[in-house]
Amino acid sequence: MIENLESRLLTTYDHELSTDGIDGTRIAKRLRELSEIGQMPSGGVSRYGYGEKEQAAHDLARTWLEEAGAEIEIDEAGNMIGHIKGASSEKTFASGSHLDSVPNGGNFDGTVGVLTAIEVAQAWKDTGYTPPFNYDIIIFREEEGSQFNVGVLGSSAFMGLGNKEALQDLKATSTGLSFSDTLENRQLSVDSFFNAKKKREYELYIETHIEQGKLLEDAEQSVGVVSGIAGLADLNFTFTGVSDHAGNTPMNDRFDPLVTAGRFIYEISLLPEKISDSAVATVGKANVYPNGANVIAEKVELTVDVRDVNLEDRQTLERQIIDCAFDLAKENELSVDYTKTTDVNPVLMDEELQADLKQVIQEVTHQEPLTLPSGAGHDGMNLALDCPVAMVFVKSHQGISHHPDEWSDLADIVTGVQVSKQFLEQKMEA
Repeated sequence: MIENLESRLLTTYDHELSTDGIDGTRIAKRLRELSEIGQMPSGGVSRYGYGEKEQAAHDLARTWLEEAGAEIEIDEAGNMIGHIKGASSEKTFASGSHLDSVPNGGNFDGTVGVLTAIEVAQAWKDTGYTPPFNYDIIIFREEEGSQFNVGVLGSSAFMGLGNKEALQDLKATSTGLSFSDTLENRQLSVDSFFNAKKKREYELYIETHIEQGKLLEDAEQSVGVVSGIAGLADLNFTFTGVSDHAGNTPMNDRFDPLVTAGRFIYEISLLPEKISDSAVATVGKANVYPNGANVIAEKVELTVDVRDVNLEDRQTLERQIIDCAFDLAKENELSVDYTKTTDVNPVLMDEELQADLKQVIQEVTHQEPLTLPSGAGHDGMNLALDCPVAMVFVKSHQGISHHPDEWSDLADIVTGVQVSKQFLEQKMEA
């Protein structure tokens, strides 16, 4: 039986944290309602970008935006923007995140940022506060990349990015439909998607997100300041050898690409620590051909996910990984080819906003704030191309993410809302 998420969140919650219009009980209820959309037997959720479940989550969030007094706009990429009118329209501030998930993912990734952005507006309304300037709450589509294997897709369109030719031939993971047909199911089109660039300039954008790591938990801190978002490169390797019979081919007369690929994966695990403390490299996807139990493999395809917050260090790591692949192939008399299919530059958060955010966190938590990098990508990395961006991380239990066991305590989430609200008010009133 799946435990009620709302009840579990409220069990240990100190209701005295619900101040200045921020309501922890409301946040818990909304997290539970979202958890029921696309719920899996494991307790996790599957909400593919541009799928029916993501749409249902957007429809639910729309009711909350309207309750907070927002005017609703759906852009040409399907992103939803809730406009809160301030005393002046001279400037616009923004916050947001996403509601799609990885397959059988957790209940906090993305949703905490969306609910934080909405809760700030609802708290203002409930306390009769009119912000000095306009405030946009943005709920982006397809951040995870689970549907089309292209991450931060909605925010890319929002910023006028994206390659039409590369996207229109993609197939949806959940349905097999083309990118075009998938968009048409949401009353969108490929042509409109590439005309979705935002209509307003933003003074700043702030995104709250669960950490997806253990640094805050280890430091016993509820929230922290994000210093930068790691850039990602995907390197696809194909090792090719000679397929043969598993029983009749002597061990010293084999050209087995799977053995070489295994050594390659191990060697990769040793390289990042030689580059930097923030560099990582992961092989999470591999295909073996012909994939028979009694057949020596002919070909192995695998993808190496390479990340670092420093572009030069990441590029150094990429070169070392490529060299390793070719050295091992030569040593074992195999052939190897590679392509790079993803190349996203790291993004550093605005230094002035980092300093201001640290001050707010210190005022709210009475602790010296922790500054930490993000190894995962976020919609904020696209917004940072055009406006100052700040990010708040909320503590994750054991650093678990993209998994049904993903968890953040309600007290830590509410602290994140308090920080975001106070930060926005200070920046608007400055």
